[in-house]
Amino acid sequence: MVKDLQQFIKDVIKKVGMQNLPKKFLDEYEDKLTIETQRRIGILMVKELDESGIKEFDKLIQKNLNPDQKILLNFFNSYIPDFKQKLEKGLEEFAQEFINELKAIKGIKP
Repeated sequence: MVKDLQQFIKDVIKKVGMQNLPKKFLDEYEDKLTIETQRRIGILMVKELDESGIKEFDKLIQKNLNPDQKILLNFFNSYIPDFKQKLEKGLEEFAQEFINELKAIKGIKP
């Protein structure tokens, strides 16, 4: 089962040692990281759709410009073979990229 997105974000923040930052800053950062994660997932998954899947995705978005996470996950699961594995891989790659970028900012080699 795919991890809940909010838990994924909290896990990434913990991996980079940011969990002890002030709550207001952390909440804002979690929101920004959530938006970026959703954007990346969307791009990755749309690339996996075939022509008919793209047409159906377009219909879905026309009905609801901002579908919730469950609707999107159900849609992608229906149209993308091995969706859960591809999603997990995409999330892990994003997490590693984020961690490496923070290490680079701190001057730590990955």
